[in-house]
This record gives sequence, C-alpha cells and structure tokens, in this order.
Amino acid sequence: MAEENQDGGIPLLWHGPEELPILFANQFVSQFYQDAFIVTVGQTVPPPIVGTPEERAKQLEQVSYVSVKPVARLSLTRTGMRDLIAHLEANLQQYDEAQQAKGGEEGWPTL
Repeated sequence: MAEENQDGGIPLLWHGPEELPILFANQFVSQFYQDAFIVTVGQTVPPPIVGTPEERAKQLEQVSYVSVKPVARLSLTRTGMRDLIAHLEANLQQYDEAQQAKGGEEGWPTL
C-alpha cells in the first residue's frame, strides 16, 4: 500500500498491514489531553434478551451495565486527528457512491 507523503512529496510504503488482525469495533471514545487527542476503540455485544415482552422487560431491569472490550488506543496530534477525519470522510463518501452505483445494496464489496 503506497501513498504520497503530505509533508514532502516522498512516497510512503506501508509494510505488513495485512498481517494485523481486523478487529470489530462499535464503541468509540475521543478525548484530548494537552496537545494530543486520545482515541479509544472498543467492542461490545449486548446481553441476550429473549422471551415475551414482559420477560424481556424483566431481564432488562436486571442489566446494570454492558462491558466494552478495548481493542485499540491511539494518541494523535491535531494534524493527525484532522488527517484521520479526512480519510474516514473520504472513505465513507466512496462507500456511499459505490452503494448508489449498485442500487443501494449493503454488504461487503465483491473481490
């Protein structure tokens, strides 16, 4: 994976990202401390709530919290945070355009 370095035009070449595990994430916390942004990424699964509406309501009353398992914690400069936001917004736009071209189907792209 290659990309242009924004600081000096020298190409950056990523080595080994395919060797890292892909982790599901559905919980995010972002905070700042002094000159750094700290982004914590986690995953959670809601407890199984089953049965009749009355049984489900009773089960929900018993849930005091749902655990979140942290999977990554990143520290970013302000520039890094802006770059991350720009990359995510561009990727979301590309995804939306691809979905519109396919007729709005959700799911993984065909490889």
